[in-house]
Amino acid sequence: MNHSQTKKIRWTTAFFHLVLFLGLGYMQAILSMAPFKDQPSSNLSYAFYTDVFWAVTLTTGLYLLLKLLLNRVQPFKLQVALHLFLVGLLWFWINWGIFLDREAGWSTYTTVESLYATLRCSAWLAGGLVVFGLVSWSINPRIASKK
Repeated sequence: MNHSQTKKIRWTTAFFHLVLFLGLGYMQAILSMAPFKDQPSSNLSYAFYTDVFWAVTLTTGLYLLLKLLLNRVQPFKLQVALHLFLVGLLWFWINWGIFLDREAGWSTYTTVESLYATLRCSAWLAGGLVVFGLVSWSINPRIASKK
């Protein structure tokens, strides 16, 4: 495989990871934060799905940059573990932002209490990470080339 083919595969894999991060991130945030969808946000908007969409979309830019940096990590198993940790952390950050906007902003939560409350609501995050890990493993060119 020449250099241009390797570069194309790297960008194609990054694109698939990006789409996967967007789709699963959106679904897990909607499912995790569903108890707060009927509460107003801090700008008095009830547009829950729009708020989730923008939170996931804006976080995706950061994800892409960090994913491209993670491609340099060796050995590969460490790269996969760090990738899943990063995805989980970013998705939790999305959930926390939604929780702060829709629930904690109207109450007297401390930062630690809001983190614990978000963690209790984020059960769907674990399921999303399992699906993300399995699909990510299957689309990675290093794995596909060994089949």
